[in-house]
Amino acid sequence: MLKNNLNKSHRMHQNWLKALGIIEQLHDLCFDIRSHRGTSTAQLEGDIFFQNITQNTSQRISQALVQLGDQHAIFKALNSHKEFLEITRLWLNIQASWQATKSYDNFVEHCQLIEKIQQLIWQLASFASPDILDNNEKARLAHFILRTQAELMENIAQLRGLSCLYCARGELQRKDKKIIRDEIQGIYQIWQGWLCELNELPAQFRQPLNDDVHQNQLKRYIDEFIQLVQGFQSQQLPNASETFNAANRILNALNSQYKSGLELLRSCLRDELQQWISNPPKVLLTDSYQEIAPQPRQRLNA
Repeated sequence: MLKNNLNKSHRMHQNWLKALGIIEQLHDLCFDIRSHRGTSTAQLEGDIFFQNITQNTSQRISQALVQLGDQHAIFKALNSHKEFLEITRLWLNIQASWQATKSYDNFVEHCQLIEKIQQLIWQLASFASPDILDNNEKARLAHFILRTQAELMENIAQLRGLSCLYCARGELQRKDKKIIRDEIQGIYQIWQGWLCELNELPAQFRQPLNDDVHQNQLKRYIDEFIQLVQGFQSQQLPNASETFNAANRILNALNSQYKSGLELLRSCLRDELQQWISNPPKVLLTDSYQEIAPQPRQRLNA
């Protein structure tokens, strides 16, 4: 009975690792789609500076989707193949028509695609490891990285995309000023929630995330970016590239922290496995389990 339970836990842990591998690829895909949203939107307003960047990013996105499509067996095993096909369809529509789309509509279509990918990421995670829906340490870390961290990244990137649009256009309309105020307010609200969740994580999770990029440094980056954007309302608009690069500093830091969070999630073993590793019973394990079992030390020849 114990051996069967351990082997079942081991298989579930392997599915969890496969899901995290797909999740990391989807996260990278989101990162590029956010970039494409900002640069293509600026291009539609006449800023040709981003032309090569937009083209290269588009190629990376298409290549990433092909590579993900080659892993269709994993998507099917994780009950998410249909959702992945929908994401591919949405991107192909954007790729084919964005140059003939109004700038704000192009922005919105990218947002809808990113929302679909984020939904798929959480669906993959919760299907592969249902215990992340419980109230435990792994669940809190998963929610922080896959939901709260991703939401903060997306809101920063949305403000970047809108700022690129306004800077490329060269003017702010009254409704644009309200949109900026609302976006900034939303970012600070999410930031407060992000801080609370981070500080409530167990030390073994919180410390590595803070070591990767400290919250005080991140807050300074956010304040500097928002100060730049708030200046739009009282002075001449900067180049779109200046705004894009100011936000990139935040997004790159958050991206690095997200990757560190995924590594921490990979290290989270199911309770049965962790208990066995901490205090292994003297039972014979199947070969499929040997890779995670502690190996005895080799005796040295006298």
